[in-house]
Amino acid sequence: MPWAVAMGATAWLLLALFKDRSRGRLRCPRCWYDMRDCGSLMCPECGHDARREPRLRRTRRRRKQAVVALMLLLGAYPLHYGILAHRIGWIRALPDVVLVR
Repeated sequence: MPWAVAMGATAWLLLALFKDRSRGRLRCPRCWYDMRDCGSLMCPECGHDARREPRLRRTRRRRKQAVVALMLLLGAYPLHYGILAHRIGWIRALPDVVLVR
């Protein structure tokens, strides 16, 4: 179960960060309007001035979704050890580095 959560969260994180790449398309970095047919770097939709053409080729990143996916990913680790501790006991579930001999 924790592995399914971790794999799903990893997939979600990667999609949130890299799914909507520009692939050479010119888009407004603020509203993502298609600027292919525009003659200037000023967006006709929102009025944002990109200043340089490389800024129009940015990858669209969904940061809020990435944060939620990262929190799920980080939550899968204690979930794994909680299930393991419930099954075999807390002492045996702890990593050997934690145990003091």
